Amino acid sequence: MKLGLVLTNDWELFGDGSGDYFDVQHNPTLNMLDLLSEFDAKMTLFAEVGQQWGFQSLIGKQDDAEKIVMEWENLIRKYYEAGHDIQLHIHPQWADSKYTNNQWQLDDKNWSIGKLPTEEKYELLKRGKDYLEKIINEVDVDYKCNIFRAGAYYIEPSSEVIDSLVKLGFLADTSVTKGRIVSSEYDYTNAPDNLLPWRISESVTIPNKNGKIIEFPIYSHFTLDSEVLRKFLPSLYFKWKFGKSPSSKEQDWAKERDKIKSIRYPVERRVYKQKEVRHFWWYVSKFISKNPIQLDYDYLPATAFVEIIKKILNNKKYEEYYKNGIILPVIASGHIKDAHNNDNLRWILEKIKNELSNEVEFWTMTQALNQFKNIESLSK
Repeated sequence: MKLGLVLTNDWELFGDGSGDYFDVQHNPTLNMLDLLSEFDAKMTLFAEVGQQWGFQSLIGKQDDAEKIVMEWENLIRKYYEAGHDIQLHIHPQWADSKYTNNQWQLDDKNWSIGKLPTEEKYELLKRGKDYLEKIINEVDVDYKCNIFRAGAYYIEPSSEVIDSLVKLGFLADTSVTKGRIVSSEYDYTNAPDNLLPWRISESVTIPNKNGKIIEFPIYSHFTLDSEVLRKFLPSLYFKWKFGKSPSSKEQDWAKERDKIKSIRYPVERRVYKQKEVRHFWWYVSKFISKNPIQLDYDYLPATAFVEIIKKILNNKKYEEYYKNGIILPVIASGHIKDAHNNDNLRWILEKIKNELSNEVEFWTMTQALNQFKNIESLSK
């Protein structure tokens, strides 16, 4: 039995446009490229194009804008040439961005592509697809941008987004994590599965066997959860959840990650935090609730990440696929801006190499897409 682990990265600056491009995005991504090469692992970069268009608008007005634009393009070509995947990611709040007093001013009301006017949805997706294809076609004339992930996963209401994706020749979306909810934005509790992909037409959460777009869910592990315990007693929390506590170096890394992010992106600037509806049950949920734990290599310690992979491999639900030699894709997420360095990813790759080298292959999203027909043939 084998799994195809698909490491994806939402490749962007912070949600309000803040962060030094080279410190937060470019240099850590170069370091990650070396790390992936060392372990022969693959990555799919979901490139945030709205941010890039913002910097393009500053060329001739801001000293480093042209350099940022050129280095951004050079880096995604370098990733592609190294065997990785580049696909489309859009945060609509960049559409009418302005740069004043050395900082970006983004439209906080336009976070969801699903809530944009119909034509605006289509034009953003077309512009993003055309732009990525123009860049990558310089090194591969056959490259097609055909997989999408909505910024902040805000794709709802998704019907018109799906229609636009179909018209533009996209083949897949990966914006859903079963069980995740953001008040007034999306509710993915009723998504069909946390691992197996499905076809969609009218909604990302409603399967339709005739749909032309395939939804690949980001994997989520369901369990009783306690954010308070996870934050203040991580050793006890992960021992409770996965039977193993993270090592001291893993815990120290997580503390440093949160410390540095709080400096780079203070809580009061995080729009998604401002959108939270805080009531009595919201506070109760922080102590105990049934939440999905997203398979995120920047937030799960290596110990827990690999234990989740083992649980998937041992899940009887997938025995028929394993017996038929079908390799299932497991979509994992990450954000280059969230991790101050790539040490946690290194520890994950080391543990997979040492403990699961015969059970785990590294795939790109394009490889996962190419395998879908095998999964679908057994699901019917």
